[in-house]
Amino acid sequence: DRFLFAHEIQQGEMYWAMAQLFMQQGPHALPTFPYPPRDWNNEDVSFNLARRLAPKVMWPAEMDLESRTAP
Repeated sequence: DRFLFAHEIQQGEMYWAMAQLFMQQGPHALPTFPYPPRDWNNEDVSFNLARRLAPKVMWPAEMDLESRTAP
Protein backbone atom coordinates (compact mmCIF):
# COMPACT_ATOMS: atom_id res chain seq x y z
CA ASP A 1 0.00 0.00 0.00
CA ARG A 2 1.09 3.55 -0.67
CA PHE A 3 0.14 6.86 0.80
CA LEU A 4 0.59 10.36 -0.52
CA PHE A 5 3.32 12.47 1.12
CA ALA A 6 2.94 15.49 -1.13
CA HIS A 7 1.46 16.53 -4.46
CA GLU A 8 4.86 17.26 -6.04
CA ILE A 9 7.62 14.66 -6.37
CA GLN A 10 10.35 16.99 -5.05
CA GLN A 11 8.46 17.77 -1.87
CA GLY A 12 7.61 14.09 -1.42
CA GLU A 13 11.28 13.14 -1.79
CA MET A 14 12.22 15.76 0.81
CA TYR A 15 9.64 14.41 3.28
CA TRP A 16 10.79 10.84 2.67
CA ALA A 17 14.43 11.82 3.25
CA MET A 18 13.45 13.42 6.55
CA ALA A 19 11.50 10.31 7.57
CA GLN A 20 14.52 8.13 6.78
CA LEU A 21 16.82 10.44 8.74
CA PHE A 22 14.49 10.25 11.73
CA MET A 23 14.27 6.45 11.56
CA GLN A 24 18.05 6.02 11.24
CA GLN A 25 19.39 8.66 13.64
CA GLY A 26 16.48 9.72 15.83
CA PRO A 27 14.79 13.07 16.42
CA HIS A 28 18.02 14.94 17.24
CA ALA A 29 19.14 14.54 13.60
CA LEU A 30 16.18 16.47 12.19
CA PRO A 31 16.64 20.12 11.20
CA THR A 32 15.37 22.89 13.45
CA PHE A 33 12.03 24.02 12.12
CA PRO A 34 11.25 27.77 12.01
CA TYR A 35 7.66 27.06 13.11
CA PRO A 36 7.70 24.02 15.39
CA PRO A 37 4.47 22.02 15.63
CA ARG A 38 2.11 22.89 18.44
CA ASP A 39 1.65 20.53 21.34
CA TRP A 40 -2.13 20.26 21.45
CA ASN A 41 -2.04 18.61 24.86
CA ASN A 42 -0.28 21.52 26.56
CA GLU A 43 -1.83 24.49 24.78
CA ASP A 44 -3.26 27.38 26.75
CA VAL A 45 -6.97 26.56 27.02
CA SER A 46 -7.94 30.23 27.26
CA PHE A 47 -7.55 30.46 23.45
CA ASN A 48 -10.00 27.64 22.75
CA LEU A 49 -13.54 28.18 24.01
CA ALA A 50 -14.58 24.56 23.45
CA ARG A 51 -11.68 23.22 25.52
CA ARG A 52 -12.24 25.84 28.20
CA LEU A 53 -15.87 24.78 28.68
CA ALA A 54 -15.42 21.04 28.15
CA PRO A 55 -15.40 18.73 31.18
CA LYS A 56 -12.05 17.22 32.19
CA VAL A 57 -11.67 13.66 30.91
CA MET A 58 -11.44 11.06 33.66
CA TRP A 59 -10.31 7.64 32.43
CA PRO A 60 -10.97 4.44 34.40
CA ALA A 61 -7.96 3.65 36.62
CA GLU A 62 -7.03 0.45 34.75
CA MET A 63 -7.11 2.18 31.36
CA ASP A 64 -5.13 5.17 32.65
CA LEU A 65 -2.42 2.90 34.07
CA GLU A 66 -2.26 0.88 30.84
CA SER A 67 -1.86 4.02 28.70
CA ARG A 68 0.96 5.41 30.86
CA THR A 69 3.11 2.27 31.11
CA ALA A 70 5.09 0.40 28.49
CA PRO A 71 4.06 -3.14 27.53
